[in-house]
Amino acid sequence: GWVYGQDGSLVDVPLESRCYHNKLDKQELAAKSVRVETYKGFIFGCHDPEAPSLEDYLGEFRFYLDTIWEGGGAGLELLGPPMKSLLHCNWKVPVENFVGDGYHVGWTHAAALGQIGGPLAGLAGNRADIPFDDLRLQFTTRHGHGFGVIDNAAAAIHRKGDGWNKYLEDTRGEVRRKFGADRERLYVGHWNGAIFPNCSFLYGTNTFKIWHPRGPH
Repeated sequence: GWVYGQDGSLVDVPLESRCYHNKLDKQELAAKSVRVETYKGFIFGCHDPEAPSLEDYLGEFRFYLDTIWEGGGAGLELLGPPMKSLLHCNWKVPVENFVGDGYHVGWTHAAALGQIGGPLAGLAGNRADIPFDDLRLQFTTRHGHGFGVIDNAAAAIHRKGDGWNKYLEDTRGEVRRKFGADRERLYVGHWNGAIFPNCSFLYGTNTFKIWHPRGPH
């Protein structure tokens, strides 16, 4: 029943004199402030007043993010409602998985790849006849950020990807004009990416994940 103002101040405490004998330090009990910064419309919060700015923390990873977070149009928009799940692991494990663990895909997702079919179906079972050296690129930057990309596969996970492919073809020229041919190549690829320590995304599959720790264990 405690009431906080929009500035975080503790405004009212029910039965304050009866239960707390008017000895509450409301200023000390105000809501804690969070630093909020945005990049390309994505909003980030940070509890550490000594942490670097968001742009400095993203660093050179912004060079890659701009390719998809801005792209050939007005950028990305997240659509809800969100799905929630519990993972019994250290809370930084998932983001490491999304940065660069392409090794698990052929086994962990073999059944799904087989059902979906299409360009990525050959990954099922990590078959030796897949031209792995020509399939993908891997990038990592400071602070633990990174991603892997499979060439020309942005729409590959979608069984009815005609509309998605048409959008990519209609916009890739603008991406090349703004960012150059190398990043145009990234724009039409499928990404598994992550911003350390708790933000992961699949571009192409088009999912966005936030990992929250639930406690010290």
